[in-house]
Amino acid sequence: MLLRCNYDAKYIKSIPLFYRNVLVYFNESKTLYSFDQAQDIILFNNKEILVDIKTIFYQGMVQKGILSIQDLLDNTGQPMSYQEFMNKYSRTTNFLQYCQVI
Repeated sequence: MLLRCNYDAKYIKSIPLFYRNVLVYFNESKTLYSFDQAQDIILFNNKEILVDIKTIFYQGMVQKGILSIQDLLDNTGQPMSYQEFMNKYSRTTNFLQYCQVI
């Protein structure tokens, strides 16, 4: 999953330096070849979604299959309200985590 994320290796501190460097080089190669995943932007480990200057990862959401922005949108393409989100995914997260992701 991490390779599909819009990550920045400087936010991934929990892995050894060797693997962090591999991620840096992989990210550079994605950039060189204009890899575009705009339709399927992953929410977690995303350098564009920061809370307290850190990327987020909510295991409960991942377990429920919430991985991309599309999973947070309703039928009209608008972000779901918290109540709609809770009805669809049944107590996946608390309100503050939901707001952080939205």
